[in-house]
Amino acid sequence: MIDWLNTNSGAITAFATITVAIATICYVIINHKLWKSMEKQSNRPRKIGEIRHILKPLINNCERENKTIDEKRVRYLHKHYILFNQFNKTYTVGVVFNTFIDEHSKLKEIIEKHDILVKKLINEVDNFTKHIITNDFRLKVENKIIEFDLKRGRDGHVDESTINLYCDCIIDCLIEDLDKDNINKPGEFASFWKDYYNDFIEMKKEKDIKRILNQIYSISKDLKDNNNLMLEQLNIISNEYLKDGLSLGLNQGGMAY
Repeated sequence: MIDWLNTNSGAITAFATITVAIATICYVIINHKLWKSMEKQSNRPRKIGEIRHILKPLINNCERENKTIDEKRVRYLHKHYILFNQFNKTYTVGVVFNTFIDEHSKLKEIIEKHDILVKKLINEVDNFTKHIITNDFRLKVENKIIEFDLKRGRDGHVDESTINLYCDCIIDCLIEDLDKDNINKPGEFASFWKDYYNDFIEMKKEKDIKRILNQIYSISKDLKDNNNLMLEQLNIISNEYLKDGLSLGLNQGGMAY
């Protein structure tokens, strides 16, 4: 036996070396899998927080904004739609948000562009409103309301709140490009708009008004295109989460604010 071991010592040593190498490789592979599993489990609470506070709100926000743009209801895209502001309103969500977008640079660029476009749109809508709501315009609206009221056998009394409401509705109609038979506004305004549509729609032909409206529609288109890019990026990230067994469960919850 001793002679055989001496004779085959080289082969035995080689076999032992191979066995140890194989065992070491198996040990490394098993340890790596265990480490990846532990890493996945340790990251799970963080990812659940990102789904709840970042991914779902961003996706819902994009879809809601796109619907608003399609309906030309851009007056309702106010400062609450500036994402960097909203996600940083609370410290905890702000930390999750900023960490998340720092890890996804392309998404961060898209969100930054989104906020720039929303600010531009808000400014143009405000500009449009200032061009429309002049003293002459308010007087014209007041006179038309009185005329409308008298035609219906009433006393023609008009208060400031009614004038403000009708001015606001007229601005909506001009921006949303609503015709006299396609309107969903409060109270009797739908009937008022049908009767006096031609008196106000001509304003859209004025040079400055037309220019501002074109700007509003152009920025709106850019914002929707940017939102679609954001949705593409969010879909890519969402698919990575799905691989880890985490579902977004969309249509539940809204913005983080």
